[in-house]
Amino acid sequence: MVFSSHLFAIAGFLGLVLFYKLWKKGTPSHQSKGILLAPKPPGALPFIGHIHLLGGQRTLAQTLGDMADKCGPIFSIRLGAFPALIISNREAVKECFTTNDRVLARQGTLLIELRRLGHICRPWLPRFEQGCVGRQNLFVAGADTTSVALTWILSNLMNNRHALKTAQEELDLKVRRDKWVQDSDIEKLVYLQAVIKETLRLYPPGPVSFPHEAREDCSISRYHVQKGTRVILNLRRLHRDPRIWSNPDEFQPKTFLTSNANVDVLGQHFELIPFGSGRRSCPGMTLALQTTHLTIARTLQGFDLTTPFMELVDMTEGLGITMPKATPLDVLLSPRLPARLLINL
Repeated sequence: MVFSSHLFAIAGFLGLVLFYKLWKKGTPSHQSKGILLAPKPPGALPFIGHIHLLGGQRTLAQTLGDMADKCGPIFSIRLGAFPALIISNREAVKECFTTNDRVLARQGTLLIELRRLGHICRPWLPRFEQGCVGRQNLFVAGADTTSVALTWILSNLMNNRHALKTAQEELDLKVRRDKWVQDSDIEKLVYLQAVIKETLRLYPPGPVSFPHEAREDCSISRYHVQKGTRVILNLRRLHRDPRIWSNPDEFQPKTFLTSNANVDVLGQHFELIPFGSGRRSCPGMTLALQTTHLTIARTLQGFDLTTPFMELVDMTEGLGITMPKATPLDVLLSPRLPARLLINL
């Protein structure tokens, strides 16, 4: 009886594989029509595609970067039943958010499917206080990415004490030590802005963009993109492109005071788009930047910072949708402003 069950299972699996092969054989080839398709990494499996290759101890952005080393900055994978185009090339990214911005403005059917699932499951799920949840959503949505960005900024400064000293000297010169830095002072703190830009370049809070679904057939960098394809940007890889950035893996804030002084993070310079670009760029970008600049500025102005035993900070990237640190950041603070200012903070 047990042998019979195993036999049926094996036969069923082989039948599915045969069906998949026949389906693939009957699918019209774009190559035969003279259409150029993006290269694909090997190792795809029936039904799940390349999903099994995206796990492990390396982050998703790093894994996709490894694939780009073999396939180039534009390649395609299959995420189950859905084709996906992975991009880490500035020219292709610019094409996505200019020529194809309208075509790629669709965010996919995930939210629609979740809403349908919610209606189906409503009788079996406890009812929530919608008003309370709604009031929290605006700030909770951006809390994680902002805290991640603040952690990476401080981590970079702890490992680059000369940059920390320069930022504090700029605060003392432009703002002084007899008052707290305000929002209106941030524009004068060009080195502090460069530190934050450089951190967002190396450690974007969302290292891989949310998918943009093609609502119709289009082309990106001469590659044919079929309707329904999910276009995903590997921002970590894009921001470390050696064709654009010298010593791309090193923390060098001064690059935003010299050769890249005109580059900002607002989505118009496609080599640096930590908040995305186009119609679906992050709606909380302005608030996030204001919060990040003022928080870091007041922290550096008000306190001297060091690490326990003057140790270097472990900069290993952790796993997650955002880019958390693999290990917590431990920082020791000591006051550097008069007590009256610290009391009134």
